[in-house]
Amino acid sequence: MTRMLNTHWLANAGNFFMLLLVASAISSLSSEEMSDRCNREKVIPEVDIFSSPPNRTLTVGADLNLTCIAWPRYVDWLYPRRWTKYIQWYDPQGRPAGAKCLQGTSIVKKLRCTLMLKRLTMEQFGNYTCEAQNDYERYCRQKVVEIELQGRRKI
Repeated sequence: MTRMLNTHWLANAGNFFMLLLVASAISSLSSEEMSDRCNREKVIPEVDIFSSPPNRTLTVGADLNLTCIAWPRYVDWLYPRRWTKYIQWYDPQGRPAGAKCLQGTSIVKKLRCTLMLKRLTMEQFGNYTCEAQNDYERYCRQKVVEIELQGRRKI
């Protein structure tokens, strides 16, 4: 009986350790690894990014608007679940930036989301990612745009 209790306790401890290990690994994923969770091979939105001003090489203190536009592929226009459900911007550190833009009550085929960057600081220069997803979980497309600091040499 004692041996059976020890075996049962060890099995539970092993399960707990495995769960702790998996949870730790998931929580330590970088933003790049998290972005790789998008399924890019199936029914995903088309995405384009525009900026105002169009020149993305700026100085500290400048203002910039980034607009992400997402729409379903032509072959998907007849299927509303394949239309863009949301657009989310991510900053150079991989954190969500600005508001998540969702489809409203009157669903549109082309969804727009603008990220307004006012008085740029050094930390705000780098790659911004626009992520657009449709109604299928993990069916998303990401597009990256780089905001460069004027006068900085590329290495």
